[in-house]
Amino acid sequence: MLAKFRRYFIQTCTQLSSMLALRENVPSFSFRYCNTKSDFRIYEFTDKYLSHRKAEFTEKLEIISSAQQPTIPIYRVTNSEGQFIDPNYDLDLTEEMALKMYQNMVTLYQMDKILYDSQRQGRISFYLTNTGEEVYLFFFCSCTKN
Repeated sequence: MLAKFRRYFIQTCTQLSSMLALRENVPSFSFRYCNTKSDFRIYEFTDKYLSHRKAEFTEKLEIISSAQQPTIPIYRVTNSEGQFIDPNYDLDLTEEMALKMYQNMVTLYQMDKILYDSQRQGRISFYLTNTGEEVYLFFFCSCTKN
């Protein structure tokens, strides 16, 4: 039961993050998203940032030097559908911890909306939102807690 909840939580957070990022007016990036690492390429900003090099995926978390490889691989645990790449992967996440993280993400999203609207009305001078980054913020904070 808990394993199903963990998978569902990761899928939901991945989808929530994608939906929130698409809702806001962000600069349009031209992505062609594929499952294979050889097909993934960022087209619009390739010349400026990657000099037409391919960005590869990796499931192995390691610290590497930029001198070792032409591009730093993109670390991932789930594929583009939100399924774990390694079926034996365990997050060590309790149900209460997952619910608390989700509640905090929703609270942060609501706070961002209020403060962003306050900035647009001129009540505060500057506010940088976390829109679309809620999952990363709370997940990595929970990882460093132990």
